[in-house]
Amino acid sequence: MAISQPFKDYVLEQLMMLGDITVQKMFGVVGLYCEGYIFSLISDDVLYFKLDHSNRNDYQKAGMEPLKPFATKKSRFLIMKCLLKCWKTESAS
Repeated sequence: MAISQPFKDYVLEQLMMLGDITVQKMFGVVGLYCEGYIFSLISDDVLYFKLDHSNRNDYQKAGMEPLKPFATKKSRFLIMKCLLKCWKTESAS
């Protein structure tokens, strides 16, 4: 999940009217935050917006697809195993 600097710069330039946008790398993607709330992700030079029940249909009607970062069952299993291990470690502390 590569993210090119020119694409990231372009997205931030287009969104600057929203205010102060902060960027945080996480799990191979980039999260975009406005006023401390995550509203978007960049993955493989594709911009994805956070949706909810109020706007999901509009995006689907426009032919947009959801982010699917873990395409295989094996990778999903490995991620869940890692998260479970981290959770157990934190819980024991």
